[in-house]
Amino acid sequence: MLQSLLTERFHLVVHRESKEADVYDLLPARNGAKLKPSAGTPPDAPASTTVTFDDNGFANQPPPAPDGRIEMGRSGKARIRGINESAADLANRLSYTLNKPIADRTGLAGRYDYALIFDASVLMPATRPDPDAKPPAALETLLQEQLGLRLERHKGSIDVLVVDSFDKTPAAN
Repeated sequence: MLQSLLTERFHLVVHRESKEADVYDLLPARNGAKLKPSAGTPPDAPASTTVTFDDNGFANQPPPAPDGRIEMGRSGKARIRGINESAADLANRLSYTLNKPIADRTGLAGRYDYALIFDASVLMPATRPDPDAKPPAALETLLQEQLGLRLERHKGSIDVLVVDSFDKTPAAN
């Protein structure tokens, strides 16, 4: 429906093509994955009127839906958390977070619970208040340390959407 609307009102013309680019594989690190097998979907937590925070400043609340959301703590830390998710789900979250195409090549078939905690300035370097401060550990390094997984880069083909033309002003109804 949206595509039809854009075509009709803005005369949008697009096509798909393959492009050679850097792609990433999510693989177990040298010492193996450190993902904790899931106990299943957690029960719904009762509604609470008080909010508590853990040591990293994250609100103690049920985990978010698996949509790639990044939680921000009061301590300046960020967290990607998954409950009862596959390694492919984690690859999708990392792809969204890092804005890189990432494929699951872990060979892990189970469902896992995980939390990847990192300095939020990894995603927003300009927010680091002290320019002389030690730069935060790269997310790829923390992925190895915390989850026992690594990213391996190589050249590969990705599909891209190319906009050929469109009108800036929509056609009348």
